[in-house]
Amino acid sequence: MADTNILISALLKEGVTREILRKLKKDIIFTTYIVKECEVYLPLIARKTGLAMDHVAESLEAVVQAATLLPDEALAPHRDAAHEALDHIDPYDAPILAAALAADADIWSDDKHFKQQRLVTVYTTTELLHVVGFG
Repeated sequence: MADTNILISALLKEGVTREILRKLKKDIIFTTYIVKECEVYLPLIARKTGLAMDHVAESLEAVVQAATLLPDEALAPHRDAAHEALDHIDPYDAPILAAALAADADIWSDDKHFKQQRLVTVYTTTELLHVVGFG
């Protein structure tokens, strides 16, 4: 389960984040919540990359198509536990934790606060590089 910032990072520049996404493809899980959140930033991504908006949107679509998409309704049974674990840290990330719980998946995030919860394992990009065999 990759968080929104991972997806945005992959869209912004070529680098290890994109490399990991390419290597893991269907092993990466996004939710429609994450995709919608990322869509809000498409104009900023287009501006920062100098790419046309439609090109950035197509890139987002390609990444999402290559991954596994978890529907938001799968999160419902896990929302309370996720909010209990993260509301005091960052309530906006509770849907990502709920998705990880729903998918029985780890989280890929460079946000340090995710490591404060104990419901799922969290890997930073640096840690994941070693797990997938880049490091």
